[in-house]
Amino acid sequence: MQILLLLVGLASLFGAMRLSALSANRQLDRYVDAETRLLPVKSGAHIYQGALVGITAGYIRPLTAGDAFAGVAYEECDNTSGSDGTLSVKVWVQGDFEHALTSSSAANNGAPVYASADDTVTLTGPGNTPVGFQVAKPATNMIVLRLRTIFSFAGPNVAAPAAAGSSQADGVALVSEVNFVSGADATKGAILPPTPVVGRRVRVINTAAAVLKVYPATGGTINALSANAAISMAANTSADFEASSTTQWYTTPRVPS
Repeated sequence: MQILLLLVGLASLFGAMRLSALSANRQLDRYVDAETRLLPVKSGAHIYQGALVGITAGYIRPLTAGDAFAGVAYEECDNTSGSDGTLSVKVWVQGDFEHALTSSSAANNGAPVYASADDTVTLTGPGNTPVGFQVAKPATNMIVLRLRTIFSFAGPNVAAPAAAGSSQADGVALVSEVNFVSGADATKGAILPPTPVVGRRVRVINTAAAVLKVYPATGGTINALSANAAISMAANTSADFEASSTTQWYTTPRVPS
């Protein structure tokens, strides 16, 4: 009985401690307009209004294939003489935008759209950045692009790239959050994104009946392997790769299964 009373007393004490964390009302700022964000710009970057922008190591720049997609620049911002974060740029992070696409077709409405540069979109996934979905074809060589950014309230980007090459230099680039990789043959490989934001997670599913080699980008490391070394994923296994820095990835589970 004494032990029970002691436990009840301790529970009450800890409960009171938790309840007393705040001693006064507080006001939390809430972002009412979720369509735009003010984001810090990468050193040396010149962003033009209407540019597709990517995020690398936490900073915005004109999109380069493989970047995480941040949105469409609302305004011009010239940070060519500034350091990381010296200037910030307003970015549309959701919405529907008309964009040029060569040989656009209404048959592709609903299809995923990718970008290879800050002014170029394509329906070709491997090596490019997922930026959203085609929702309409308003004119010849034009589409309406529904943005799908890292700030969107939506499920993960999913892609099905084919393994390629035989080294870190020529594997297929993994640019989506979830990647069902086909075509592995114990030689072909895939490459994780360069300079990831800390906490970025990339899921890789090896759908082939052979080993898939997964490489970090140049200078990167996976688990405790040597820099630039690939981890071998056995046939029909999967793993989550999570970035603890701009060059270090760790897998869960540690051995893909």
